Formats: sequence, C-alpha cells, structure tokens
Amino acid sequence: MRIAIDVTSAMVERPSGIANTIYNWAINLHPFLGKDSCTLFYKRAGKGKFGLRFKKEFDIRKYYTLFTRLKSGRFDVLFLPDTHFIGISASKTVAVIYDTFSLIEPRFASNKFRSKKIRLYNTIARIADTIIVPSSCTFADVKRFLKVNEKNLEVVPLGVDLERFKPDPTSDSKIATLGIKKPYIVCVGTLSTRKNQCGLIEAFELVADEEKDLSLVLVGRSGWGAEEVKKRRQASRHKDRILILDYVDDDRLPLILREASVFALLSRYEGFGLPILEAMASGVPVLSSNTPALSEVGGDAALYVSPDDARAASSVLLNILHDTNLRNNLIEKGLKRASLYSWKESASRLYRIFKYLSGE
Repeated sequence: MRIAIDVTSAMVERPSGIANTIYNWAINLHPFLGKDSCTLFYKRAGKGKFGLRFKKEFDIRKYYTLFTRLKSGRFDVLFLPDTHFIGISASKTVAVIYDTFSLIEPRFASNKFRSKKIRLYNTIARIADTIIVPSSCTFADVKRFLKVNEKNLEVVPLGVDLERFKPDPTSDSKIATLGIKKPYIVCVGTLSTRKNQCGLIEAFELVADEEKDLSLVLVGRSGWGAEEVKKRRQASRHKDRILILDYVDDDRLPLILREASVFALLSRYEGFGLPILEAMASGVPVLSSNTPALSEVGGDAALYVSPDDARAASSVLLNILHDTNLRNNLIEKGLKRASLYSWKESASRLYRIFKYLSGE
C-alpha cells in the first residue's frame, strides 16, 4: 500500500492543535507500515519545527514534486488531515473534519472564515471516500449538516501524549520562572467567543472574592472574539490576578497544566476536547462545560456545568478547591480516562481504514 499524507499544517515554527495532531498521527503510523510506503508532502517552503523529525522516518517532499503523481493516482491512499490540497484526485481520499462550528453558529467566526470553511467542507463531502471525525458528536453534526452518508464517516478519537502530560512532583519550583503564582486555575484554548473565556472570568471573579491568593491563567492565541476577552479581563475587579499568555511551547505547556489547582474549559462548542484529556493526564481535576463533545470525551472524570452559568461554575470550582476527597477522586478518574486515549491507538484506527480502502 502506498500512502501520501499532507503535513503542510504541521510545517510551522509554532505548532498547536492541528499541527500536533498531524505530527502525532504520522509518527505513530510508522510502526504499522511494514512493507507499505508513506510519503509526506507539504505546500510551504519552510520545514518548520517538525521537518527534521519527519525526515528521520519518512520520505518527505515538497508538494510540486508530487503533484503529477497525486493527480495520476499513483498512491493508493491520499490522507488530508487539513484542507490544503482538497480537489486533488487519488485512488482513495481520506479527509478530516475536526469540528463543525462554522456550520452551526454565526457568532463563532467571521463571515469570511465561515464561508471558506463551508465551501471546503462541502468539497470534502463530495470528494472524500472516507471522512474522519474525532467524536460521535462531530459524526452527528457532519451527517446532519453536510448530508454525508454515515457509511463514509469514521470516528477516530485523538490521543494524549502521556510522555509529555503526566504528574511530576519535581516541577513545582519551575512554575515561578514563567511568571505564574500558585494557586491558579488554568484554561487552554484560543481566546475566542466560542471558547467562552469571558464566562470563565465571570466565574473566577466570584471565586476570587473568597480565595484571595487564587489566580486565573488563560493560555491561547487570539481568535475571533479575543478583544472581547481582553476587555473583559481589563474590566475585572481582579484583573491583576488574571494572566493571559499567548502561544506556549511544547516544553512549558505540560508544566503549566500539572501545577494548576483546577483546569476549567467553559467552551460553547468543541469537536473533541483534547485539552481536558491533557489536563487529566497531568493529574489535574477538570471542570468542563456540558457541551456534547466535552461530555463524551470527559465521561465521569470531570464535573460539568452550563457554559452560560457562571455562578454554578464558581460553586463547582470552590468545591474542587476545598473538598480533598472530591479532588482526589477526580484526579484518579482523570488519569484513568486519559489513558484510554493514545496516539498509538488513534493511528492504528487510521491505518486500518487505509488498508480497507486500498483493498488489502
């Protein structure tokens, strides 16, 4: 079997969500290949952070050297984990849709962004032999909004890098070097209307009125609605205890997670919810919104509230902070829950899909 994978989105200097997903899928596919060949290709000239790592194990080439081969169908499977090469023909095409917020809610993105995504999703629905989605929630959304036959949909949950995200009692002394004071609540996700950091700030204010030493750390790049989040922080009566960090690299993020007292994500929509699993793997209790994908991923290992109920969120946060038995129970359940989601298993599911489509 001959596989070609578009890794364009991973060839960046500051990788985050999708870039890390593509990297982990590619690297964990390698042990399954055996006599199968796998060629990685990319659109940009820059190799980015993952370029040299990929080169150790894969045939990796720029897109123009492969364009003719892709169009002539010399690969058995073309895997598109992002949308840079939609429309190129191959024997079989597998594409990924991570979420459907562009289809569901106008508040969550600009009209331009939504229009672009909708066009791409409709193209994927038309040309892909199989569409990968990360959760049953996204499966239902794609089936509903894009009218895709469920026979062409496959759920492949994402994984957690358990070597990076794990409890570490020796890391306590390092957190101060990042300008973060303990104790703190942490949220990881693009600053945006969809991720609802404004709602978390409101909940934090109620908690901070009682917890005089507590801080809130928001980790994430600016997205649609980020200015609203920053203005809400500036208007907060506890603004000096709310820290907004932009991009955080691979070395620092596990440290920030494992030293937090609570991880909180009050997002209004997710296609999967990897940050809550990374927090669980780090030994941190989790408060999540009760949106479908987050409830699916977190199971009974998190506590849930409505994303629009700041008072309920503040009450749960206080319980987690003060109830030792509750904390320990959430931590124990969280570690078990996170262990169910490995990149090895995720890549194994992909490989089985590729083999089936190639007729082997």
